[in-house]
Amino acid sequence: MSHYDSQSLALEPLRREESPSVEATGPYCIATSTLGAPAQDVFRWHQRRGAFERLTPPWEDVTVERVEGAPLENGTEVHLSMGVGALRVPWVARHEGFCEGKCFRDVQQRGPFKYFAHDHLFEDTAEGCRYTDRIEFQPPLGALGRLVSAGALRQKLARMLRYRHDTLAWDLARQTQLALPRKVALTGASGLVGTQLSAALSTAGVDVIHLVRRAPRAPWERQWDPARGQLDPASLSDVDAVIHLAGESIVGRWSAAKKQRIRGSRVEGTRLLAEALAHHHLAGRRGPTTFLTASGVGYYGATLARDAAPSDETSPQGTGYLAEVVHAWEEASEPAKQAGLRVAHLRLGIVLSPSGGALRTMLPASRLGVAGPLGDGKQWLSFVGLDDAIDAFLFALSSESLAGAVNVVAPEAVQQKAFMATLGRVLNRPACMPLPAALLRLALGEAADEMLLASLNVKPQRLLDAGFRFRTPSLEATLRHGLGRYESNA
Repeated sequence: MSHYDSQSLALEPLRREESPSVEATGPYCIATSTLGAPAQDVFRWHQRRGAFERLTPPWEDVTVERVEGAPLENGTEVHLSMGVGALRVPWVARHEGFCEGKCFRDVQQRGPFKYFAHDHLFEDTAEGCRYTDRIEFQPPLGALGRLVSAGALRQKLARMLRYRHDTLAWDLARQTQLALPRKVALTGASGLVGTQLSAALSTAGVDVIHLVRRAPRAPWERQWDPARGQLDPASLSDVDAVIHLAGESIVGRWSAAKKQRIRGSRVEGTRLLAEALAHHHLAGRRGPTTFLTASGVGYYGATLARDAAPSDETSPQGTGYLAEVVHAWEEASEPAKQAGLRVAHLRLGIVLSPSGGALRTMLPASRLGVAGPLGDGKQWLSFVGLDDAIDAFLFALSSESLAGAVNVVAPEAVQQKAFMATLGRVLNRPACMPLPAALLRLALGEAADEMLLASLNVKPQRLLDAGFRFRTPSLEATLRHGLGRYESNA
């Protein structure tokens, strides 16, 4: 029996136990939590679109290809693909044993195990829902597989169940604390933040509409084309809020064309949405009342002195390309603000998740023990865990008093050398091989100074003042949760 020490996690989960009880013995792996919600509510959460995405650990490369049948009901098949190195391995699971509000079962029909069955059990108690995951499995390759891989598979499944139970408890707690709108339109829904934000909204019972640039393929998709300035205002008439995340990635060397795409994708898309929203309000028609846009802490500039006081939302615009882009990006939402909508710009720091972004790029070298500080490592790095970034959007969506700039970063920034040392400690690997600034500039040019070598010490003052509570406020807690490197198996 092992326990995940969650004392460092600041958001009190809607759970009556300090941590889930996880047991991994023989061919079984079992995890149990008591949640302070009725079993029917917890069961319904699992039935909603996005539940699989919320419960899949970010260190696992698993994608839902399609679902054949009604959610969780007997005979429904879920077709998945799992990344194993450069390969994609198909995995088909069939739902069995469905009993509304009480249980369902996933049984592998095709996949990497010789046998795999996952029971989900929901039981009402005096304290709330007693929720149990029970996995029975047999490794491939018979006796040889049991000898070589059974122990590693048990540990892998135990980590997965710890993650699932913490995420479920946190999500249920957050949802009970917020007053979310009925229907939300979302751009950038396939990105790192957008995928999880869409899932979190959907499992909370919000109807989420994805604005996509291609032809719609699902009932919840509607088309827009920011590059051509095409968006039918009527497509937003039935939603209560719009969240805008779409934009060209800033990763890579910045050619003149790349810089134009970075700026244009943000400014043009934001302006198009803002004008469509303003059109509704100025015409006196029903439509969204809230407009949330992603933004960036690059607003505060790439040339701040390393001993400067932390920047908050009242700090002035800094200098540099990203500062100028963020300023123009936020200004593009002005038509919506002038029309009377509540507009908030969520200035994201470096979003940490092994499923994408900066952390995913760092992990291969870090796992080999050949990573280290960038440059002299003294520059400040303002980060936020992916789940905390998602929570910040939900919080801003629910909080009528939040408008204007909102910094979405952890309470305390860290210096880059401390970041790499912490990542090495979590992975149990050395992190002492620095990458000189000259090489970074040679490889990335201007982007190296604006992204990797810039010192940004930013405070989330408005979130803190509004009572926002972080799931993982420290860097180590963020990395351990996101990587599944819990203290007991680090």
